[in-house]
Amino acid sequence: MRRLKLCRGLVQVALAVGLVGLCALCTRTPPPAPALPQASPTLPSPFPSTASAIVTPSIVAPTSKIIASETAPPPSEALVTSTAVASAGLLQVHFIDVGQGDAELIVSPEGRLALIDGGVADSGVLAYLQSQGVSRLDLVVATHPHADHIGGLIQVLKSLPVAEVVTNGQPTTTLTYEHFLDAIADVGAEYVEVKRGDTIPFGGLAFQVLSPPSTPGDDLNSNAIVLRLVYGASSFLFMGDADQAAEASILLVGLPVQADILKVGHHGSRTASSPAFLGAVEPKIAVYSAGRGNSYGHPHPETLEALASAGVEVYGTEVNGTVVVTADSAGGYKVEVGRQSAPPAPPIPGAGVTSTAAVPGSGGPLSLQIISVTNPVAPGGRATLVAHTMLGANCTIKVYYKSGASKAAGLSPRSADANGDVSWTWNVGRNTTPGNWRIVVTATAGGETMTQEIYFTVAK
Repeated sequence: MRRLKLCRGLVQVALAVGLVGLCALCTRTPPPAPALPQASPTLPSPFPSTASAIVTPSIVAPTSKIIASETAPPPSEALVTSTAVASAGLLQVHFIDVGQGDAELIVSPEGRLALIDGGVADSGVLAYLQSQGVSRLDLVVATHPHADHIGGLIQVLKSLPVAEVVTNGQPTTTLTYEHFLDAIADVGAEYVEVKRGDTIPFGGLAFQVLSPPSTPGDDLNSNAIVLRLVYGASSFLFMGDADQAAEASILLVGLPVQADILKVGHHGSRTASSPAFLGAVEPKIAVYSAGRGNSYGHPHPETLEALASAGVEVYGTEVNGTVVVTADSAGGYKVEVGRQSAPPAPPIPGAGVTSTAAVPGSGGPLSLQIISVTNPVAPGGRATLVAHTMLGANCTIKVYYKSGASKAAGLSPRSADANGDVSWTWNVGRNTTPGNWRIVVTATAGGETMTQEIYFTVAK
């Protein structure tokens, strides 16, 4: 764990050379990281202690407050107002509906407050915190520097006192990231970088950092911070946008991953939540964060199928709104949702990545299936993607690298041929950063649009 003090004059240095170079300029000796806390003594549980006896979800009123506690620390220590202090003996996690993004508010039993991610700019995360009476935050964690995770944190930092900001230390070159660093420097929050094996103190508890490793790669999602929080017999796992490569790395080193409540990785994308990882976590409840009608197709059918096969009860912010889980130290918990609705049903096993939607007057459905993509491909090589859709459908492709959408020749819009087939071939630049990169294919016909995405690997 590295504790730094970001100065506004050094923000540009961080963007130019990465935060590693910043350490030599402003590192101060950190206190020893505390060991993970021992299991809290068992308290009388107001909830059933088994998953089978979970309380039926109920509607959360938009103006509901975090339950007050007479035993919480005074506001000067708890950094909260008197209307936003957690109940003694209870841990509360709010999976906030911020559209296509991530944001989680965690309230410790003694009233400490942590915010993990904040969605995009103007995501509504600040308004939600204020509706809960939150006036200060002990801890803000930015899992990785994508805009749908740090954009909303900028407004939070500018509006609420924040004691500490934690990141994985991986810089990027976007304006959103620059403004995020500016906001940290402006408010004078303590800045901390963490890696696997670190712990982040959180009142009488501590977050265990499972990822990223000490020598991470270049992919921003793979390097997202993964946190595990244990309160007695209750446990939570926050996956950020960590993908299957990160999951495999965590399992390989044998870190504890079991969790009752799982924040599903990467918005329910097929690039995360591998069966092997879900088998190790053994979650009872899973919550994914996604926006209604998002262009990525999140949550993906494969993820819903994997969760269903594991017997997990699933909630999603695009169908349930904000999801609040309250747990006690004996392993009991309850779930409250902003609206009652079932998440999308998992597909029939083996259905693949085909999506269909009725096309008025077409005599048949619009469909889109990615048949194949060159994988892996070396920098300087050529890649080809083949898809199948409806005869004459207008199709587009976007290939996203670290620098943004590719402008390579060969990626122009196409129309499906008489067999419904469409393909693109393009050159992968010699300077393309190795890693797993997203491809988004869209088909449009009869006023209907279908989107599918897949990842391919640019090898070293």
